[in-house]
Amino acid sequence: MNRRKAFFLIIVLAMLAFTLFRTFNSGRRENSRENRDYSVTEKFDRSLRPLIFTKHAKCRMGCRDITEAEIEAILQNGKLNPSRSDPNGKPDPKFAVEGFSNDGQHLRVIFAASSRGMVVITCIDLEKEWKCDCR
Repeated sequence: MNRRKAFFLIIVLAMLAFTLFRTFNSGRRENSRENRDYSVTEKFDRSLRPLIFTKHAKCRMGCRDITEAEIEAILQNGKLNPSRSDPNGKPDPKFAVEGFSNDGQHLRVIFAASSRGMVVITCIDLEKEWKCDCR
């Protein structure tokens, strides 16, 4: 009978420890996500110039009929998407900024802050698939 009680007590303590561990870790993950979002905003400098367009970005812009002025407007006024950004990216931090073009396209533009300026890596239409042969 004592073995049975001891076994039951061990099971109850293990369940309690597991519950406490999960509760502690979930709070920790939420705090780290909040801190990550804050650090993304802190690291993103919208004033970095010149704008440098990669060959891929130019091709995607051509397929989607997006101008450099529209990319500039999204950089200045768009909403930073922390979940799609990588502020600790190597070699350069990358930032996803979302907004609308002059003709109403809902775009996500990926920028990389480099020592040379703000590099436009690509632009994505979030609502429409475009036929495009960019490589």
